[in-house]
Amino acid sequence: MVYKTHILPLAIREHSFNLECLENLDASVDEMFAELERRKSQEMLEELCPYFGVVWPAAQALSEWMSENLSTHLAGKSFLELGCGLALPSLLAARLGAAVTATDLHPDVPIFFERNIRRNLAGGNATPVFAYLDWRQLPEQAAPWDWIVASDVLYERSYAGTLLSFLERHLSRGGQALVADPQRPFCEQFEKQIQESSLRFEKHIWPVKTLGQPCVIYRLDRKDPS
Repeated sequence: MVYKTHILPLAIREHSFNLECLENLDASVDEMFAELERRKSQEMLEELCPYFGVVWPAAQALSEWMSENLSTHLAGKSFLELGCGLALPSLLAARLGAAVTATDLHPDVPIFFERNIRRNLAGGNATPVFAYLDWRQLPEQAAPWDWIVASDVLYERSYAGTLLSFLERHLSRGGQALVADPQRPFCEQFEKQIQESSLRFEKHIWPVKTLGQPCVIYRLDRKDPS
């Protein structure tokens, strides 16, 4: 689809970004419905909704937390973002020296990803790559990763357990994960299921100016990292 977009200036501590994003999410969703109606096709409704095209509070919270706490910890590390959307955490991780792979399912994400790489990463930064990945299907081919991050992906009840299974399978030995969420109802379930898994977690509360309440950020690693 062709979207109306604008450039959003965004400051993550000392890092300045200019992200191309949707000018109006609701209008873009309406246009998508109209296009699907013209095609007489509704089967890809969830996958084609352009929710990727805005900076959600959890992604901003995750990026701010990373900037404050991981500025010297990502250089040379492999970094995987799940459901990246506009991939703000991935862009920041690339600036901090990580070898970044950003993943999503929406067919238009790579277009915005390439544009925002050109706009926000200088030649000295390692160029992140994009890959289509449905983490909910627990793919076998994903390599072990030093860091796996996701923001606002716990919006269905079943996703808590599925995400934990993905992390258990694909975190490297000694690897860590960050999961940011705007305190949706399934966070409590997520915490209970972590306790029953091979992972452990720290919980951090992070304020977000654009959200009425702060986001929660879970930092996870293996109970036995050896």
